[in-house]
Amino acid sequence: MDNKRLKKFFSVKVILIFLLLWIVTNIWMWFGPTGSITLRELTGENKLPDTMFFGYSFDTLFNLLKSYGENGRVIYLGFQNKDFIYPLIYSTLLVGLLLRSNLPKVLNFWIFAPWVAAILDYAENLIIRNQVLNFPDLNAEWISVASAFTVAKWSLVFISGIFIIIFGSVSFFRKRKS
Repeated sequence: MDNKRLKKFFSVKVILIFLLLWIVTNIWMWFGPTGSITLRELTGENKLPDTMFFGYSFDTLFNLLKSYGENGRVIYLGFQNKDFIYPLIYSTLLVGLLLRSNLPKVLNFWIFAPWVAAILDYAENLIIRNQVLNFPDLNAEWISVASAFTVAKWSLVFISGIFIIIFGSVSFFRKRKS
């Protein structure tokens, strides 16, 4: 599928649908059963490994999972089940927004970065899930890999967001001038 077909697919209507899905999914992940609010209320901990933008060490993850307690780890696994839907939604929304922001041709390859971020997110989720299921017997090498995936995922999402803001604004103001 070339960029023209993708851009045609990502009409304003499709982007709005994915934006709505993104909002609803965020609400569900925060406030739904086994949501992050439930985890925070149970454990007093406000951190999730996959939202630690700068990664985490073995000790950080071990102490976090320990602070969750057994019930908190069960709730986290429930939260993670939702997190297997989320990457598909946010990455598709970002791809659509990147396409509509009229990136310069030299950056066209970047439209696929959010889908790479989603793949990293899925891999990160699987590794963390395995570590939670094996707690307290964590594997330092796998935690390092998951942490690297976390940092790479957030870097791709952040840079995609910057591109959307910059090139989307330029595109918007060019259209207003014409």
